[in-house]
Amino acid sequence: MELASRSSASVSRNWRLWILVGLLIIFSIVGWWIAARLRDPARASKPFRVGYQQAPPYQYVIGNGPPKGPAIEIFTEAARRRHIPIQWVPGPEGPEVNLVNGNADLWPLLGDLPERRKFLYISDPWVTIGFWMVSLESSGISTPKDTAGRTVWHVDQSVFVRLARKNFPGAHLVSQPSNPSVLEGVCTGKADAGLVSGSKADAVDLRDLRSCQNAKLKFYFLPNGNLNFGIGASLKRPDASRAADAIRAEIGKMAYDGALSAIYYRSFLDPSNEAMIVYYLTEARQRNFYMSVGLCLLAIVLALLGWQTVRVRAARRVLDAANVVLEEQVAERTIELTRANQQLRQEMADRRRAEESLRHAQKMEAVGRLAGGIAHDFNNLLTIITGYSQLLRESIENDTSMMEKVNAISKAGERASALTRQLLAFSRRQVTQPKNLSLNDVLSDMGKMLQRLLREDIELSISPDPALGLVWADPGQIEQVIMNLVINARDAMPHGGKLALATANVDLQEEVNGQHPAIPPGRYVRLTVSDTGSGMDADTQAHIFEPFFTTKGQGKGTGLGLATVYGISQQAGGHITLKSEIGRGTTFYLYMPRVEAGGQMVSGETGSISASPIRGCETILVVEDQDAVRTLVCEVLRRNGYTVLPARDGREALLVSQNNGGRIDLIITDVVMPQMGGRELARTLAFSHPETKVLYMSGYVEKEVSQKELSGLAFIHKPFTPEALAQKVREVLGHPAGV
Repeated sequence: MELASRSSASVSRNWRLWILVGLLIIFSIVGWWIAARLRDPARASKPFRVGYQQAPPYQYVIGNGPPKGPAIEIFTEAARRRHIPIQWVPGPEGPEVNLVNGNADLWPLLGDLPERRKFLYISDPWVTIGFWMVSLESSGISTPKDTAGRTVWHVDQSVFVRLARKNFPGAHLVSQPSNPSVLEGVCTGKADAGLVSGSKADAVDLRDLRSCQNAKLKFYFLPNGNLNFGIGASLKRPDASRAADAIRAEIGKMAYDGALSAIYYRSFLDPSNEAMIVYYLTEARQRNFYMSVGLCLLAIVLALLGWQTVRVRAARRVLDAANVVLEEQVAERTIELTRANQQLRQEMADRRRAEESLRHAQKMEAVGRLAGGIAHDFNNLLTIITGYSQLLRESIENDTSMMEKVNAISKAGERASALTRQLLAFSRRQVTQPKNLSLNDVLSDMGKMLQRLLREDIELSISPDPALGLVWADPGQIEQVIMNLVINARDAMPHGGKLALATANVDLQEEVNGQHPAIPPGRYVRLTVSDTGSGMDADTQAHIFEPFFTTKGQGKGTGLGLATVYGISQQAGGHITLKSEIGRGTTFYLYMPRVEAGGQMVSGETGSISASPIRGCETILVVEDQDAVRTLVCEVLRRNGYTVLPARDGREALLVSQNNGGRIDLIITDVVMPQMGGRELARTLAFSHPETKVLYMSGYVEKEVSQKELSGLAFIHKPFTPEALAQKVREVLGHPAGV
């Protein structure tokens, strides 16, 4: 009972649905019919202006009479049958001008050209006309290519003009009023060839040409010579295209009922193929319609068969879908595992690179600490060597042979001091000691050493400027810069070459604007290092001063040489630039600010001996953990009249200061010492002896001690000479207390 009620309810719902669908279809048909009636051109508020021109035999005008011809008559009859109001207007300029400008709404016969469809509407064709090239057999013209440079006549209509320009590009084109005029010109020899239309209607005009009765003509059918003609409509009037289609459809009906044949009989006295063409075109459209209906029915049958096939294959599709889902899950899981594997490999590779970088950094740090430690010990030894050699020199002034030996020891100590400065620069534990110096003197001192750095196949030349100014810089750092640049140039010339070093005074304010955009204007001393090596490209030049960037092979360079050069030049207030080209070598330019004229050269600690040392009588506390250095310092100070209180380290210095009841004028202390360093000692003694001045001495500074912290304090760099120590002490204490 319940099943029956459900079935009846379902049937009721289905009937309601079908009724709703039927009503929708009926309303749609009624709405379409009403819209079609409203859009019917027969209901136009004003007549359609139909243009015409003199184009016999299809349309022509005799005198001032109305237009005549089969095209005019057929168009008029079709419009009358469809009750479409028309008004004929003359258009001697042709169809395109009148339709585009809106002077005419319709044109009865318009050639269907692709370029015209861009700005005009053209209905389905109702006339097809063929076009031919005609010439005398004796003219030697067989194809359109033979007309190059010859005279070709054609009818003065836009279709003929377009076809003539397209098919006879090299010919001299002359327009004529009609086909008979063109043919008569060819027969009489006035034209070498002519372009004529080849329809039956055109043939009627050519029957009675007496000038062509004995002429031997040959005709060449132009490629794609058949041209369809439809009804043209202007886009200026929206309903003109609908009127053109309606009239064209009515012409098709006229072809069915024989009205076209009757019109052609009146015009040409025999049945014309134009009427049959319209009949065939209309019949073809009907056949296409019936074929479309048949295809729709066939499609419905195929759809029913397909629906049955879908029902049969439904279960299989479900199974295939499940299969696809499973395959997709497997594929996604495979991709995830592949990505995880690649990520793991990448992480392992990154870890290996990080470990390698860490080992390299640790190795560099270990080498730096080793170099710094060696330099520290060397500086203490060199202080003893240079100090006692200076004292020995004073005691043997009259012994010439011994003096030469002592001088040799002193010079060896100076050279060893330069080596320790290089080691400290590498380990970055050097306290800079800038002074006025000449780059010419630096190059002169380094000449032999630079020659030893180079191979025999490299020619070294040094060109100093005799009037070179001075610069304010640390000599050791300048030597390091020159050495790094020379080594870089040497490595760039594996097969030998030339290396040139030159100095010059440069005033950038006088140079060409924009040549040195990164360097502010001013007076500079320029050092030029030029080689004839392999050179560098633009990308390498952009990164050349970056730390750890190197173009050498693995294990052949640290990538810090030029980075150190850049850092030293910037620290000294200078600038470095380069110019390089592949295959033509590289030139580095180091610009250092020039010291103003009149600046006096400051003598170094290892300089010459003063003729009259500065003496004093103050009390000085000497704190040094190296016994030999402490003994030397104390002896030098005592020789210069000072009272000396020696101490091994900071804690012993505190005991000595407590036991000393008198005033302590100066503390000379090493910076780096066991148990208590020099800075900590000075801060501790400042509470009990605030008036005491401090002079620091060291040849090695730990990273924990800031360079900026020492830059504002009195400092003397190891190794130093007795005279340099006495002068520095007197400088810290003030003016001399005695002679």
